[in-house]
Amino acid sequence: MAQSLRASGRLLARMSSRSTRVPRRSFAVASVARMPDLIQDMYLRELKAYKPPPQKASDAEGHVQKFTPPSTPKSPEETNLASEMQDYESQVVEVEGQAAAGEGEEGGEEDFFEDIEKMDEDEGVHH
Repeated sequence: MAQSLRASGRLLARMSSRSTRVPRRSFAVASVARMPDLIQDMYLRELKAYKPPPQKASDAEGHVQKFTPPSTPKSPEETNLASEMQDYESQVVEVEGQAAAGEGEEGGEEDFFEDIEKMDEDEGVHH
């Protein structure tokens, strides 16, 4: 019975392979691709062999400026406060709407409104 099962299994395998062909993709690698990449190997070898030069404390001297703190500002007490106070007190106070001393009144807002009223009367327009 074992032989008959084997024989029928072989017969079934032959029949199925003949009747149903399954399309298969194959990948063929060219012999050029199998060759090692010489440039890449040289590059990696040089990278592994590279040793950076040791850094010294004097390397940054030409590139970094020395820090100097800014000078301290003068204190307000050091200036001549007495003379500044005297100058402040001697200033003339200007108030808006008042004419300064020595200036004549050149026609303020009141004159402006009076001129408009006269113009309206002349034209005969009443509001």
